[in-house]
Amino acid sequence: MGKRCQVCDGPIVNGRCKYCGMPYRNDAVMYHLNEDRSEHYRHSSAKVRREMDQSEIPLPDRKGGADYTKKKNAGNKGTKNKSTARKTVNNKNTTSKTVSNAGRTASKTYTSGKQSGTEKKKKGKKMVIFWLVIALLAALIEYVPDVLETLKPHQIEEFIYKTKLIDKDDKEKKEVPDQKVMSSSELDKYDYYMLNTEDKYYEVVESNTEDFMGPGEYVVEAVWEGIELEFVAADGTGGVVWDFDQEGQQLKLELHKGDRLTVTSLDGQYNYFRLYEIQQYDE
Repeated sequence: MGKRCQVCDGPIVNGRCKYCGMPYRNDAVMYHLNEDRSEHYRHSSAKVRREMDQSEIPLPDRKGGADYTKKKNAGNKGTKNKSTARKTVNNKNTTSKTVSNAGRTASKTYTSGKQSGTEKKKKGKKMVIFWLVIALLAALIEYVPDVLETLKPHQIEEFIYKTKLIDKDDKEKKEVPDQKVMSSSELDKYDYYMLNTEDKYYEVVESNTEDFMGPGEYVVEAVWEGIELEFVAADGTGGVVWDFDQEGQQLKLELHKGDRLTVTSLDGQYNYFRLYEIQQYDE
């Protein structure tokens, strides 16, 4: 009784199951004792090598099989030379190896899959830049709210003025005189501008308009106590600060084009000055 397939119990013909194709090689012919297949292949005769090569081919593709006949007929129609084959893989290192067996030449291409030195350097640089950006963002995260505030229309001007003003420590601090410059009835005859702690920064323009003050003589009056007025000349020198700690305190000012005034609340509450225009200057 012949050998039967261990998978489907079918008959074994020419080293393979007739039903499922399970290979059953004759190791006594194919190999020597304690010898691997590649070692045996090197010192085998041409006949044994052909048998070993044939055993690697699926049953339908062997000589005499249906698929083998179709491929052979299709190959005869073309003029391709299949004695040497080489495949090129983009961006990967490839090695071509040629083996000659009994007059037959076959070329195999192996792909290493390793990255080149240039690719590694590029990847390393990208990672360094990535982590530098992350570190920079982490360091600046606490300043983001302040930056967003400067995007508001009334805060953009404030940021510009901040870059021009000299430090408060370098400004001269003066006391506001107790005596009023003018009585309330006299001041009622003049137009005035409101300098509030919300807009905060003001600059003297070339000539007076409805919204902007021009060069001239003015009287500043505190509407409520707890407000500070800061003056800086157009050239950035001669900074002076006055603290108005009483309601109704007044101060006489002479302003010229480019001079800047800063209004600050001393108690954190909204407050404002009235800036009465006593006389205009032509500059």
